[in-house]
Amino acid sequence: MKKIFAILLCLLFLTACSSNSAMVTEKSEAIISGDGVNYTKQDFFDDMKNNDYTSTIARAIYEDLAILEGYDMEEIENDVEKDLNDLKEEYGDDFETAASYYGGEEVLKESIRLSNLVEKLSNQYFEDNEESLLEEYHPVLGKAIYFDDLDSANKMLDLLNDGVDFDKAAKEAGYEEDIVSEVITDKSDLPYEVKSYFNDTNEVGHSNVLASVITSTDADGNSIDTNRYYLCAILDTDVNNFKEDFYIVLSENYDSDTIIDSYLSKYDVEVYDQRTYDLVHQTFEAFE
Repeated sequence: MKKIFAILLCLLFLTACSSNSAMVTEKSEAIISGDGVNYTKQDFFDDMKNNDYTSTIARAIYEDLAILEGYDMEEIENDVEKDLNDLKEEYGDDFETAASYYGGEEVLKESIRLSNLVEKLSNQYFEDNEESLLEEYHPVLGKAIYFDDLDSANKMLDLLNDGVDFDKAAKEAGYEEDIVSEVITDKSDLPYEVKSYFNDTNEVGHSNVLASVITSTDADGNSIDTNRYYLCAILDTDVNNFKEDFYIVLSENYDSDTIIDSYLSKYDVEVYDQRTYDLVHQTFEAFE
């Protein structure tokens, strides 16, 4: 389901337009090239008939990078069909209406393909740079909840120390929200005290009560300090056991320009058309 939602978000990147009267001169002249890449003016024009300028450039770059990386394009197409069918099943009779809102089924299909290519290239980048990413993010699989009063937090801690399961102890102490396991990193949106526990602890287990002060601003611009009392649990420290979820966290937070820049540099991609160059340079700042 997460992937389907990601695909729908990616649809915002694609819009349909058409142009049937434009002419192309020097059709075979390349506007993008690299090691094994040759994207001509005619290729560009043909794509422009059905897609906007930005999506056309992005798709051309990502598809060629996928080929250069040796991906099985037939396998990618099979994945596209599967994801498309999943969406059809999800939306049922409303599928055509939903697809038309984004430009029709073909545009939807192109968006799914682009989403899958981005995911594969991003995951490959994460895999290639895993050692440095682990040092930077320090991921663990864990849980973190808080109470507004210290008595409830201490009650839960006593239960944990007596061997009661984390979720059950939380409920018995009065915690009413659902508790989910998640990949927690040094960049998670959690208080310093909580992230320090996850970063400094290398063993499965639970924390003591971690007090934190959260500062917010009211409608009049006044600062309000709120005490929160956290209890945390580390479930797993071996990223190999939750790597897919870690990559999802990375994909949501990592600078995508860094990823695409690494591939552009790897294959020495050059853009000869000035407007195309300006767009690529604007989108990927490190591109020269």
